Amino acid sequence: MSALSDDTLHKVLQQIQARTIAAQRELSIVKSQITASERSKKISQLTSGEIAALPQGDVKIYRGVGKMFVMEPRAVMERSLAVQEKQIEEELASLNKKAKQLENEYNKTQSQLRDIFHSQQQS
Repeated sequence: MSALSDDTLHKVLQQIQARTIAAQRELSIVKSQITASERSKKISQLTSGEIAALPQGDVKIYRGVGKMFVMEPRAVMERSLAVQEKQIEEELASLNKKAKQLENEYNKTQSQLRDIFHSQQQS
């Protein structure tokens, strides 16, 4: 590393630092998306639990649509909640995978920066 000129070293450091910042920013966004998805999943599970606790008779169930409520049959509501939970779980798996990749990229760039600074201090 000491064979590099100061100008080249400066450019390399800027590129690595830019990648580090970008990875950190993306990781932050992905973590907030994970939190929002987990919240949606919990709401969906709570709603399913409340519907399951209702008696099987002629109970009216309403779904909120914008500023109004629409009555839906129980079976339709249960199916749509199950589909929604499955989609959220798939999204969470995808987001967790992406978060791991971003964490690895962030750690890799941090390590590269440390290596460069360490090699410069030794020369």
